[in-house]
Amino acid sequence: MKKLAADISREEALERLNGYINDADEIYKDISSLNNLVTSDKELSLNNIKEKYKNIKEALKADLKQIDKYETTRILSAFYEPALKDTLHNSQLLSVNKVALKNLDKLHRSLYDIQDYAGYWENQLESYEN
Repeated sequence: MKKLAADISREEALERLNGYINDADEIYKDISSLNNLVTSDKELSLNNIKEKYKNIKEALKADLKQIDKYETTRILSAFYEPALKDTLHNSQLLSVNKVALKNLDKLHRSLYDIQDYAGYWENQLESYEN
């Protein structure tokens, strides 16, 4: 069965990539605020951080799964799909159940990878001329 062709507008792709960057930045800010909390509040805040991180990972996977249903063209195939694949498959994303106070450095690296790949593809797309 032949897949239907699909594309995405440049603006929508940029918006989605920027959303992933902003979501990761929000988690960075939450991590930074952990130092100002007492221990009992740290665990509560950490659960919030885990939930936000889980949401980013699930959104990336859901976007890619949705795209896989179609024959991608233009912006979708040249920029957005590779951005998702790079972020999910080429980065060292920490498993959500491994997010803990003792290994926040690993979460930092995962967030960095999300921002780095999304930012790279965002820059590539911004410089693209239709």
